[in-house]
Amino acid sequence: MTQQKPFFSKAFKRESVNSLPVYLFSSCYTQDDTNHNELPRISVEGSIYYAESEQLTNNDTTLFTKLPEEVHNPEVHKKVYEIWLQDCSGVFIKPPTITQCLANTTSSWDSNAPVASINPTEEEKDWVLQWIPTKVKVCIPNFEIYWAPCYKTQLARIPELDIPEQPTSQLDKIELQNPEKIYTVTRLNESKKNEEWMQEVTELPLPYSDSPTLRFDPKLELQQTKDRRRIRDARIRVKLARYRAERMAQRYEEKYGLYPEEDEEEGQTEAEKSDEE
Repeated sequence: MTQQKPFFSKAFKRESVNSLPVYLFSSCYTQDDTNHNELPRISVEGSIYYAESEQLTNNDTTLFTKLPEEVHNPEVHKKVYEIWLQDCSGVFIKPPTITQCLANTTSSWDSNAPVASINPTEEEKDWVLQWIPTKVKVCIPNFEIYWAPCYKTQLARIPELDIPEQPTSQLDKIELQNPEKIYTVTRLNESKKNEEWMQEVTELPLPYSDSPTLRFDPKLELQQTKDRRRIRDARIRVKLARYRAERMAQRYEEKYGLYPEEDEEEGQTEAEKSDEE
Protein backbone atom coordinates (compact mmCIF):
# COMPACT_ATOMS: atom_id res chain seq x y z
CA MET A 1 0.00 0.00 0.00
CA THR A 2 1.41 3.40 -1.06
CA GLN A 3 2.03 5.72 1.88
CA GLN A 4 0.09 8.95 1.70
CA LYS A 5 2.25 12.00 1.12
CA PRO A 6 2.24 14.64 3.90
CA PHE A 7 0.22 17.78 3.30
CA PHE A 8 2.24 20.00 5.68
CA SER A 9 6.01 20.22 5.88
CA LYS A 10 7.77 19.47 9.17
CA ALA A 11 10.41 22.10 8.33
CA PHE A 12 8.80 24.95 10.26
CA LYS A 13 9.92 28.57 10.35
CA ARG A 14 10.42 30.35 13.69
CA GLU A 15 9.83 34.07 14.19
CA SER A 16 9.38 36.40 17.14
CA VAL A 17 6.51 38.86 17.53
CA ASN A 18 6.38 41.06 20.65
CA SER A 19 8.92 38.74 22.31
CA LEU A 20 6.60 35.76 21.69
CA PRO A 21 7.73 32.80 19.57
CA VAL A 22 5.77 32.22 16.37
CA TYR A 23 5.96 28.98 14.38
CA LEU A 24 4.90 28.72 10.73
CA PHE A 25 4.16 25.38 9.04
CA SER A 26 3.75 25.58 5.26
CA SER A 27 1.85 23.29 2.94
CA CYS A 28 3.98 21.02 0.74
CA TYR A 29 1.08 19.76 -1.39
CA THR A 30 1.33 20.16 -5.17
CA GLN A 31 -1.42 19.40 -7.64
CA ASP A 32 -0.72 17.09 -10.56
CA ASP A 33 -0.78 19.37 -13.62
CA THR A 34 -1.90 16.48 -15.81
CA ASN A 35 -4.93 15.71 -13.65
CA HIS A 36 -7.18 18.70 -13.02
CA ASN A 37 -9.81 16.47 -11.43
CA GLU A 38 -7.53 15.73 -8.47
CA LEU A 39 -8.77 17.29 -5.24
CA PRO A 40 -6.33 18.12 -2.43
CA ARG A 41 -6.77 16.21 0.84
CA ILE A 42 -8.21 19.35 2.34
CA SER A 43 -9.68 22.14 0.22
CA VAL A 44 -12.67 24.46 0.02
CA GLU A 45 -14.45 25.26 -3.22
CA GLY A 46 -14.30 28.91 -4.13
CA SER A 47 -15.73 30.84 -7.05
CA ILE A 48 -16.35 29.30 -10.45
CA TYR A 49 -14.58 30.77 -13.46
CA TYR A 50 -16.92 30.44 -16.44
CA ALA A 51 -15.33 30.50 -19.88
CA GLU A 52 -17.99 32.77 -21.37
CA SER A 53 -18.40 35.08 -18.38
CA GLU A 54 -17.17 38.63 -17.81
CA GLN A 55 -15.90 37.93 -14.26
CA LEU A 56 -12.42 39.39 -14.78
CA THR A 57 -13.49 42.70 -16.31
CA ASN A 58 -12.69 45.97 -14.52
CA ASN A 59 -9.72 44.29 -12.77
CA ASP A 60 -12.04 42.49 -10.33
CA THR A 61 -9.82 40.27 -8.15
CA THR A 62 -12.48 39.06 -5.71
CA LEU A 63 -12.31 35.60 -7.31
CA PHE A 64 -8.81 35.24 -5.84
CA THR A 65 -8.96 37.42 -2.72
CA LYS A 66 -12.36 36.94 -1.07
CA LEU A 67 -12.36 34.04 1.38
CA PRO A 68 -15.17 31.51 0.88
CA GLU A 69 -17.51 31.29 3.88
CA GLU A 70 -16.67 27.60 4.31
CA VAL A 71 -13.13 28.37 5.51
CA HIS A 72 -14.67 29.66 8.76
CA ASN A 73 -16.51 26.39 9.39
CA PRO A 74 -15.29 24.73 12.64
CA GLU A 75 -15.56 21.31 10.98
CA VAL A 76 -13.15 22.48 8.28
CA HIS A 77 -10.79 23.81 10.95
CA LYS A 78 -10.91 20.47 12.71
CA LYS A 79 -10.00 18.59 9.53
CA VAL A 80 -7.06 20.95 8.88
CA TYR A 81 -5.68 20.49 12.39
CA GLU A 82 -6.11 16.71 12.21
CA ILE A 83 -3.98 16.58 9.06
CA TRP A 84 -1.48 19.11 10.44
CA LEU A 85 -0.97 17.20 13.71
CA GLN A 86 -0.70 13.93 11.79
CA ASP A 87 2.08 15.40 9.64
CA CYS A 88 3.91 17.61 12.16
CA SER A 89 3.20 16.48 15.73
CA GLY A 90 6.69 14.89 15.90
CA VAL A 91 8.38 18.31 16.03
CA PHE A 92 6.68 19.16 19.36
CA ILE A 93 7.83 17.84 22.71
CA LYS A 94 4.17 17.94 23.68
CA PRO A 95 1.91 18.66 20.67
CA PRO A 96 -1.26 20.68 21.21
CA THR A 97 -4.62 18.94 21.16
CA ILE A 98 -7.25 19.62 18.52
CA THR A 99 -9.44 21.12 21.25
CA GLN A 100 -6.69 23.62 22.11
CA CYS A 101 -6.28 24.50 18.43
CA LEU A 102 -10.01 25.05 17.90
CA ALA A 103 -10.42 27.18 21.05
CA ASN A 104 -8.51 30.15 19.57
CA THR A 105 -8.40 29.84 15.79
CA THR A 106 -8.91 32.20 12.88
CA SER A 107 -8.77 31.98 9.07
CA SER A 108 -6.96 34.55 6.91
CA TRP A 109 -6.14 35.11 3.25
CA ASP A 110 -2.52 34.38 2.30
CA SER A 111 -1.68 37.30 0.01
CA ASN A 112 1.81 35.92 -0.72
CA ALA A 113 0.72 32.50 -1.99
CA PRO A 114 0.61 31.88 -5.75
CA VAL A 115 -2.91 31.64 -7.18
CA ALA A 116 -4.21 29.25 -9.80
CA SER A 117 -3.58 30.38 -13.35
CA ILE A 118 -5.69 29.72 -16.44
CA ASN A 119 -3.59 29.11 -19.54
CA PRO A 120 -4.76 30.14 -23.02
CA THR A 121 -5.38 26.47 -23.87
CA GLU A 122 -7.72 26.21 -20.84
CA GLU A 123 -9.83 29.30 -21.50
CA GLU A 124 -12.64 27.42 -23.19
CA LYS A 125 -13.39 25.37 -20.05
CA ASP A 126 -15.12 26.16 -16.76
CA TRP A 127 -12.98 25.93 -13.60
CA VAL A 128 -13.59 25.75 -9.85
CA LEU A 129 -10.99 27.54 -7.73
CA GLN A 130 -9.77 25.33 -4.88
CA TRP A 131 -8.72 27.14 -1.69
CA ILE A 132 -6.21 25.17 0.38
CA PRO A 133 -4.60 25.86 3.78
CA THR A 134 -1.20 27.24 2.80
CA LYS A 135 0.15 27.78 6.34
CA VAL A 136 -0.63 27.07 9.97
CA LYS A 137 0.62 29.79 12.31
CA VAL A 138 1.15 28.93 15.97
CA CYS A 139 1.50 31.71 18.53
CA ILE A 140 0.33 30.17 21.81
CA PRO A 141 -2.50 30.28 22.69
CA ASN A 142 -3.60 31.41 19.21
CA PHE A 143 -3.70 29.40 15.98
CA GLU A 144 -4.22 30.84 12.51
CA ILE A 145 -4.89 29.07 9.21
CA TYR A 146 -3.90 30.87 6.00
CA TRP A 147 -5.81 30.13 2.78
CA ALA A 148 -5.29 30.82 -0.93
CA PRO A 149 -6.86 29.61 -4.23
CA CYS A 150 -3.68 27.85 -5.31
CA TYR A 151 -5.31 25.20 -7.49
CA LYS A 152 -8.28 24.59 -9.74
CA THR A 153 -10.40 21.66 -10.87
CA GLN A 154 -12.46 21.39 -14.00
CA LEU A 155 -16.17 22.01 -13.45
CA ALA A 156 -18.01 18.75 -14.03
CA ARG A 157 -21.49 20.10 -13.32
CA ILE A 158 -23.85 22.00 -15.59
CA PRO A 159 -24.13 25.62 -14.40
CA GLU A 160 -27.46 26.93 -13.17
CA LEU A 161 -29.62 27.70 -16.18
CA ASP A 162 -31.26 31.09 -16.26
CA ILE A 163 -34.62 30.11 -17.77
CA PRO A 164 -37.07 33.03 -17.83
CA GLU A 165 -40.52 32.46 -16.42
CA GLN A 166 -43.27 32.38 -19.02
CA PRO A 167 -46.08 34.83 -18.15
CA THR A 168 -49.49 33.31 -17.79
CA SER A 169 -52.49 34.91 -19.43
CA GLN A 170 -56.21 34.40 -19.34
CA LEU A 171 -56.17 34.55 -23.16
CA ASP A 172 -54.25 31.26 -23.37
CA LYS A 173 -56.42 28.26 -24.12
CA ILE A 174 -55.41 24.59 -24.08
CA GLU A 175 -57.47 22.59 -26.48
CA LEU A 176 -57.64 18.77 -26.54
CA GLN A 177 -57.47 17.52 -30.13
CA ASN A 178 -57.71 13.78 -29.65
CA PRO A 179 -57.61 11.14 -26.90
CA GLU A 180 -53.88 10.42 -27.41
CA LYS A 181 -52.74 13.34 -25.25
CA ILE A 182 -51.76 15.66 -28.10
CA TYR A 183 -52.37 19.30 -27.14
CA THR A 184 -52.29 22.62 -28.91
CA VAL A 185 -51.73 25.93 -27.17
CA THR A 186 -53.38 28.86 -28.95
CA ARG A 187 -53.99 32.50 -28.09
CA LEU A 188 -57.45 33.90 -28.74
CA ASN A 189 -57.64 36.49 -31.53
CA GLU A 190 -53.89 35.95 -32.18
CA SER A 191 -54.35 34.13 -35.50
CA LYS A 192 -56.63 36.83 -36.85
CA LYS A 193 -54.16 39.57 -35.88
CA ASN A 194 -51.29 37.69 -37.52
CA GLU A 195 -53.22 37.30 -40.77
CA GLU A 196 -54.00 41.03 -40.89
CA TRP A 197 -50.36 41.92 -40.13
CA MET A 198 -49.01 39.58 -42.79
CA GLN A 199 -51.34 41.09 -45.40
CA GLU A 200 -50.03 44.56 -44.58
CA VAL A 201 -46.39 43.40 -44.77
CA THR A 202 -46.77 41.79 -48.18
CA GLU A 203 -47.93 45.10 -49.62
CA LEU A 204 -44.84 46.98 -48.34
CA PRO A 205 -41.70 47.36 -50.50
CA LEU A 206 -38.60 45.42 -49.39
CA PRO A 207 -35.71 47.89 -49.84
CA TYR A 208 -32.99 45.46 -48.67
CA SER A 209 -34.09 42.40 -50.59
CA ASP A 210 -31.28 42.82 -53.14
CA SER A 211 -28.55 43.47 -50.54
CA PRO A 212 -25.74 40.90 -50.25
CA THR A 213 -25.93 38.38 -47.40
CA LEU A 214 -24.02 39.31 -44.25
CA ARG A 215 -21.13 36.95 -43.62
CA PHE A 216 -19.92 35.83 -40.20
CA ASP A 217 -16.30 34.84 -39.55
CA PRO A 218 -16.34 32.43 -36.57
CA LYS A 219 -12.53 32.08 -36.47
CA LEU A 220 -12.01 35.84 -36.16
CA GLU A 221 -14.60 36.15 -33.35
CA LEU A 222 -13.08 33.17 -31.49
CA GLN A 223 -9.59 34.71 -31.68
CA GLN A 224 -11.00 38.06 -30.49
CA THR A 225 -12.57 36.34 -27.47
CA LYS A 226 -9.27 34.60 -26.61
CA ASP A 227 -7.27 37.84 -26.90
CA ARG A 228 -9.75 39.64 -24.66
CA ARG A 229 -9.43 36.96 -21.98
CA ARG A 230 -5.62 37.10 -22.14
CA ILE A 231 -5.77 40.86 -21.52
CA ARG A 232 -8.11 40.36 -18.55
CA ASP A 233 -5.84 37.70 -17.03
CA ALA A 234 -2.76 39.90 -17.53
CA ARG A 235 -4.50 42.79 -15.77
CA ILE A 236 -5.41 40.50 -12.86
CA ARG A 237 -1.78 39.40 -12.46
CA VAL A 238 -0.60 43.03 -12.55
CA LYS A 239 -3.11 44.06 -9.88
CA LEU A 240 -2.18 41.15 -7.62
CA ALA A 241 1.53 41.95 -8.03
CA ARG A 242 0.87 45.60 -7.14
CA TYR A 243 -1.11 44.56 -4.07
CA ARG A 244 1.69 42.25 -2.89
CA ALA A 245 4.27 45.00 -3.45
CA GLU A 246 2.21 47.36 -1.28
CA ARG A 247 2.02 44.72 1.46
CA MET A 248 5.80 44.23 1.31
CA ALA A 249 6.36 47.99 1.46
CA GLN A 250 4.05 48.18 4.49
CA ARG A 251 6.05 45.49 6.30
CA TYR A 252 9.25 47.34 5.33
CA GLU A 253 7.95 50.54 6.94
CA GLU A 254 6.97 48.66 10.09
CA LYS A 255 10.56 47.39 10.43
CA TYR A 256 12.73 50.20 9.07
CA GLY A 257 10.59 53.30 8.75
CA LEU A 258 9.31 55.17 5.72
CA TYR A 259 9.91 53.44 2.39
CA PRO A 260 11.72 55.74 -0.10
CA GLU A 261 9.95 57.14 -3.12
CA GLU A 262 10.06 55.15 -6.36
CA ASP A 263 13.46 55.68 -7.96
CA GLU A 264 14.15 56.09 -11.67
CA GLU A 265 15.03 52.44 -12.19
CA GLU A 266 11.82 51.21 -10.52
CA GLY A 267 9.72 53.52 -12.66
CA GLN A 268 11.12 52.15 -15.91
CA THR A 269 9.30 49.45 -17.80
CA GLU A 270 11.04 46.41 -19.25
CA ALA A 271 10.74 47.91 -22.74
CA GLU A 272 12.42 51.16 -21.67
CA LYS A 273 15.30 49.26 -20.03
CA SER A 274 15.83 47.23 -23.21
CA ASP A 275 15.95 50.41 -25.35
CA GLU A 276 18.65 51.93 -23.14
CA GLU A 277 20.76 48.78 -23.33
